[in-house]
Amino acid sequence: MHDGFYFYDMFATKGIEYITVIAFLLLFVLYWRWLNPKPAQVHYPTASVTNWFQLPEDRYFHPGHSWALPERDGTVKIGLDDFALKMLGGIDHLILPRKNRLKQGESNLQVEVNSKKIPIITPLDGEIIEVNRGFSSADDDNDSSSDWLVRIRPLSLKADLRNLLKGSLAHLWFQSEIKELNDMMSNRPGIVLQDGGVLVNGFARELDAANWEQVARRFLRTSDD
Repeated sequence: MHDGFYFYDMFATKGIEYITVIAFLLLFVLYWRWLNPKPAQVHYPTASVTNWFQLPEDRYFHPGHSWALPERDGTVKIGLDDFALKMLGGIDHLILPRKNRLKQGESNLQVEVNSKKIPIITPLDGEIIEVNRGFSSADDDNDSSSDWLVRIRPLSLKADLRNLLKGSLAHLWFQSEIKELNDMMSNRPGIVLQDGGVLVNGFARELDAANWEQVARRFLRTSDD
């Protein structure tokens, strides 16, 4: 009591009741888990494929496996992601549009692989101002200065970037692509893998040697071109 007021310590008087309630809740949770065990996790036989691909955090991705990397000078580098490069197994030639203009969502660029031309969907609108003559798609090449195809002067950069994938959205999309690849592999048990179960470069040809370019177009979203 203080100056005519009484202080009622609820926590002191109700402590046993709170402990009882908490203990009951814990027992209920354990009992519920016992009644509803978690289903066994499904492990894909090609789970190692997931760790084979790289997804740089600083780039904006188009679902057709092209990417955009804004530069400080206002230009943007355009390239193909690791999935596309390893699927194709390298690029022999890059074929540019006649007017050097790119349109987001259209197949303005083409790459030539084993004498076959594969369309590439452009991630941004813009004008090509530079071609990377030193482009390298080597598997062990981690130099970001050599992994781009063209540099462009964008026409509507902010609006175009909102249509691309980055961060957690890019990771979710990439995982769905890997799952689709796993599904295709499970239907083709005769695929030859490297030691340790990792796909070889040019795995589109492993999936379908006769029509591998159609497999490539499927993932590059240009199968209807």
